[in-house]
Amino acid sequence: EKCERIFISVQMHGYVIKDLNGKEITDYISWQDRRASLTPITLHLPSVSGTAVKENLPRAGVEAMVKTSEEFNNIKKEFFTLGSYIVYKITGINSTHITDAAASGYYNAFTCETLNSANILLPYATKDFVCLGKYKGMEIFSPVGDQQAAVLGSEAGERDYIINLGTAGQMCCISKDFVGDDFESRQYFGGITLGTVTELTAGKKMREGGD
Repeated sequence: EKCERIFISVQMHGYVIKDLNGKEITDYISWQDRRASLTPITLHLPSVSGTAVKENLPRAGVEAMVKTSEEFNNIKKEFFTLGSYIVYKITGINSTHITDAAASGYYNAFTCETLNSANILLPYATKDFVCLGKYKGMEIFSPVGDQQAAVLGSEAGERDYIINLGTAGQMCCISKDFVGDDFESRQYFGGITLGTVTELTAGKKMREGGD
């Protein structure tokens, strides 16, 4: 009863697709989905997207569904990240913070502008951390990426390397400048980035007996 604000951090790379009548076309598709590996994907992302073309990239997954299903291709669709879907369900607004949005592969991570969206409606991405609406009187704020929230909570500085060993492993460091290299330069808070090496050995690979 005393709650006034709700702050949300979400698993990145997950998504849901609805038709324009509000009906879900897909269930929740998580970051572990690899459907993009089942068909040739001709997708190029500029470095400013802050992510890379990979089998679990939502945009690549959507392209795979477009290529393999004529019915799916012909439906007018709306894309939701996990964060924007939660916000939509409680406020009616499809919006999320760029730290969550950019992981989809559909955005310029630094301007929040959408890249070529292949005739699919996308969440409104915010660069600022803002109140998107209210639920039972409580303010609902822009969902942010779970990695970025964890790094912020760690109070790491620019000279620190942060290693995350969860289901998947990552190593990252904070940079004031965008660095284009063979790693992802993910959007962080305050206009700075997280240089991130992904898919390091962690819980999932160890469980499956990987090296």
